[in-house]
Amino acid sequence: MRRYLPLLAVGILLAAAGIATAASGPKATGGSAFFTFLGGEGKASFNAQVDKKGVTKGMVNVQITGIPAPADFKGDVTCYSQQGNFARFSGPITEGGATDPNTGNPAQSYELSVLDQGEPGAGNDRITVIRSEQPASPTDCQDGQTANQPIVRGNIQVHGG
Repeated sequence: MRRYLPLLAVGILLAAAGIATAASGPKATGGSAFFTFLGGEGKASFNAQVDKKGVTKGMVNVQITGIPAPADFKGDVTCYSQQGNFARFSGPITEGGATDPNTGNPAQSYELSVLDQGEPGAGNDRITVIRSEQPASPTDCQDGQTANQPIVRGNIQVHGG
């Protein structure tokens, strides 16, 4: 029996590693500070993913100050798209407030585009935050903005896919 204990331990470790790998799908995570196109300051934290069952899920938390259309909102992730180290995700704004900077009307949805360009994140990774008065749809993130604004603090990670 003692001969088989090391083999059993190795088998359990390999099975656990297989479960961990199978559970991960494409995912973007991060926390960052950035400057907006109009000179405002922004902060964003997010966890967006497609799980092993194909379900899109996650959350975002965004604060933008110092521009004509400030924002402080939380949102659910209902759409996720990824190509290599670039991810775009979107969903409804569920808490807080934001304004569509194009119309001045209350925003109902958001879109984040993020680009992971390695370590360190600051100065390399990029982000763009879009707010819209239109309701979110499950295909909002298939086309949209690229990630243009370099982050000044934090890190963005785009995994899998």
